[in-house]
Amino acid sequence: MRWNELYNSEEELIRDMLKTKSNPKEYPQYQLVRGYAFIESFKKYYKDHKTLTSKQMTQLKRLAPSIYSNLYKDNFNFTL
Repeated sequence: MRWNELYNSEEELIRDMLKTKSNPKEYPQYQLVRGYAFIESFKKYYKDHKTLTSKQMTQLKRLAPSIYSNLYKDNFNFTL
């Protein structure tokens, strides 16, 4: 599933990225989003720079189904 089938804009995707469960110190493994190490580093970069690089944005778009599923799992089911 493509990222733009789940999100209307990159800003919406970034907003949800910031809400995901990606810190292994705060959540058990089964609650973490897939790709949590990427997402955790993206969050830190975004908080420091208020933007993501084009390569980070590309990777974030690849992780969009995982982010969406992590936040809205009752309304969404997908397989990688």
